[in-house]
Amino acid sequence: MSVCERTRPTGQSPELRPLMKLSVFDNDVEALSHWRRMATAHSLVFAGHTNLDALQNTLTGDSHLIVLDQSLIEDDFVSRLADLCQDFRQHLFLASGTSLTILQAVQLMKYRAAWVFEKPLVTHQMQPILEQIIESGRKVADMLAEYRRLLALLNRLTSREKEVLELVLSGVPNKDAATQLSISIRTVEARRAKVYLKTENDNIASLVRMVERIQQLRQRFTPRDEKAQGLHHHLNLSKELDLNVDATDDDLNCAAK
Repeated sequence: MSVCERTRPTGQSPELRPLMKLSVFDNDVEALSHWRRMATAHSLVFAGHTNLDALQNTLTGDSHLIVLDQSLIEDDFVSRLADLCQDFRQHLFLASGTSLTILQAVQLMKYRAAWVFEKPLVTHQMQPILEQIIESGRKVADMLAEYRRLLALLNRLTSREKEVLELVLSGVPNKDAATQLSISIRTVEARRAKVYLKTENDNIASLVRMVERIQQLRQRFTPRDEKAQGLHHHLNLSKELDLNVDATDDDLNCAAK
């Protein structure tokens, strides 16, 4: 059974950001009702499922808060959820269960689970935690939207303009770039101007910052297991530009501390 509904309270003015989605996988109908009430209280789009049939479509969609209950995964729950956390990084995963140990909870949060809820669920205990998780989820959604926007700008460039871009980012003067590419300096200058125009940058400093940001976001959203890449068709990034910028997730783990 699957239930999907928009839960924005009547009369509430729309937000600038899209509604956050809460997808819950739990065969406990009472627990699903509890999550639905929590979703309504926080203006979330709610989808409840009593089996895992819809999980694949959920994973390949946009950013969600995904709750997986221990009852639906017969094999090693911790390993399965840990893999999902690592391979589908546009989502925040929450775990729930009636027999989760402290060690299992620690392991799950080590592998990027946003939170672990012990059942039976208690509203007043969940409220402040869920608020933090929702805000973290919105940050992830915003970052994903930024990533797509920056990629779209980069993808405006032709292959020849990307050649010039690589040399520009490497600090190669126009004269040397012309020699390397066997074109005139004026052609280099013209392509460089188009790079600035198409990527909406005014100077080399802002262009470098943009490419660094793309690299940070790519590292943030790239799944650990490259086999999952086929399910991340909307996260593809040209690997022609690799600045080896390290990314951190400190701003996304506030709920797990």
